[in-house]
Amino acid sequence: MRSKHLFTARPIVLTLALALTLAACNRGGEDESAATAGDAGGAATAEAPAETPAETQAEDERLVRRVRTAVPTFGTLEANRRASATVRALQDANVAAGSSGRVVGVNAAAGDFVSAGTAVIELDRDTAELNLQNAELSLQQAQIELDRARRQSGESLEQAQASLRAAESNLRNLRDQLEQVRELVEQGAAPRNDLTNLEAQVDSAESQFVSARDGVARAERSEEEDLALLELRLEQARVARDQSAQALEETRIEAPFDGVVAELLVEPGEFAAAGSPVFRLQSDTERELVFNVAPEDAAFLLADGTVDATYAGRELSGRIVANARPSQQARLVEIRATFDTDGGPTVPTGATAQVTYTVPLAEGYLVPSGALTSERGQTFVFVAQDGIATRIPVSVLGESTATAAIEGVSEDDAVIVPLPLDVREGTRVRVVE
Repeated sequence: MRSKHLFTARPIVLTLALALTLAACNRGGEDESAATAGDAGGAATAEAPAETPAETQAEDERLVRRVRTAVPTFGTLEANRRASATVRALQDANVAAGSSGRVVGVNAAAGDFVSAGTAVIELDRDTAELNLQNAELSLQQAQIELDRARRQSGESLEQAQASLRAAESNLRNLRDQLEQVRELVEQGAAPRNDLTNLEAQVDSAESQFVSARDGVARAERSEEEDLALLELRLEQARVARDQSAQALEETRIEAPFDGVVAELLVEPGEFAAAGSPVFRLQSDTERELVFNVAPEDAAFLLADGTVDATYAGRELSGRIVANARPSQQARLVEIRATFDTDGGPTVPTGATAQVTYTVPLAEGYLVPSGALTSERGQTFVFVAQDGIATRIPVSVLGESTATAAIEGVSEDDAVIVPLPLDVREGTRVRVVE
């Protein structure tokens, strides 16, 4: 019985021994693998090479920013301006009729060149000639009336003066007789009634003398007034005659200057009233450019006195003759410049030409606008100094067409342009061509 139990326990012990042996083997393998791995890592660490000087220099090169620079130059910043100009005839007139009449002749067509003094329109002369004849007759009548009044005035004055002389002589004689009679009465040689009668005669003679003297004054005054009135009538008749003569001349409506008939406003048979336009005349080759500019540009253009323009590929040069402020555009100044085609084709009125001119904006150091940067309301440029980017504050005096005039730099500075976004104060830089 005992041997049977021993035989049964022996397989169990063997199984446990085998399991413990396998576990010990696995633990030993893991330790060996770890040791092997540790040895390999140590070997790799020991075998890694150190960084060379060339590699260090390459790393430094990657930290340096390559930039381009420009040297500021002191000068005047200018801006090119353009404006649209309307071409007008230098002389453009709506010629009006000087007198009224029926149109009997049109001696030119639209587009024809006419010289000054050429009769373009003719009016009926019959009425004007009749009016002139009547005016001449009225003038002759006024002259006759004046001559007659002068003769009659002289005769009346002479009669009045004769009456005055007679009254004066009669008064003088009566006064002498009065003195003689008074002496005789005092001596008792003549009655007192004679003295009384003679005194009455003297008083009557004095009244006649005063009346005659007033008659002379009236004759002289009447002569002056009547003659003045008749002389005025004569002058009025002379003026009417001259106006009638002028009206007759103005039945020929002439061109006031050399030019081209731009438009006919009447036809034969129509009635033209005095003062109404009958044709439009424009100068042939003389033209003017009319354009608007800003007030500050106008001051420069007026000082320069000339302006250039182009029309249909042709170069035109004008001379500024006038300026004014347009009523509808108070902030602009209207400039007028005359030019001549110089024998070339005539520039049509109403055409549009392009005016070009240059105006100075500011004086300072000129740099490309790409060199400027701003921060908190202050403008800066960066300059390359000893391989370092240095920020310098500047003042912008003017800017035009990618160029700025600034102050705060000198011609010895190397301004970085264009300015890279990653360049800051102290950035290491290298200038390249």
